[in-house]
Amino acid sequence: MKRIAFILLSTLPSALLAQPPGGMNQGDMQGMMAQMQKMQACMAQIDQSEIDALQQQGQRMESEINSLCAAGKRDEAQRKAISYGMQIAQSPSMKTLRECTRDMQAMMAQMPMPQMPYQDFSEDSQPRHVCDGL
Repeated sequence: MKRIAFILLSTLPSALLAQPPGGMNQGDMQGMMAQMQKMQACMAQIDQSEIDALQQQGQRMESEINSLCAAGKRDEAQRKAISYGMQIAQSPSMKTLRECTRDMQAMMAQMPMPQMPYQDFSEDSQPRHVCDGL
């Protein structure tokens, strides 16, 4: 839980510093702090041993997928990656994490933020494959 909270909270200061002067008023800041406390309390309910187990399982799966890709078994690697992603998405810890961060994400979406460049994969003409990122 501490690792997840650290990752989430470590990205917040950079987002706040990127704000133009006057981008957030005092009420916005107070609301964000209250939402962060609520999120932190919610995340404290996540079983750290399950997160650790998911992390270990993810490392094993990454190694297995890398081996399949190196052996030229791209289709099998892709199937395993998709299956594993679906399994992780259904884990109780990930469901709780999504619930814990839902309100904070909605709040951040409403705040004035500078436009950030991003990659729009919806217009990619090439299909994405797990082996291509290695």
